[in-house]
Amino acid sequence: PSPGGPAPAPRASIDEAGLSGRAAAKRPALLWGLLAGLIWLGAWWVSKRWRKWPAYLLAAPFFFVVLFVFFENFARLLPSNF
Repeated sequence: PSPGGPAPAPRASIDEAGLSGRAAAKRPALLWGLLAGLIWLGAWWVSKRWRKWPAYLLAAPFFFVVLFVFFENFARLLPSNF
């Protein structure tokens, strides 16, 4: 035993403690977000050349699925205590 008592345990950094988001989710979140934006932009473009509401109704299921996957990846970026 050392004269000052046991040695203190090394402190874990924020990255090691799991409190920061996962950097691996950065690229998928960006790509899914861009895809959601492209679907929205495509629906807007089609609505200007065709009928507005049918174009939105056709694009909505695709947009919402892609948006869900985007938010799942975005949530992985956030710290666990946020």
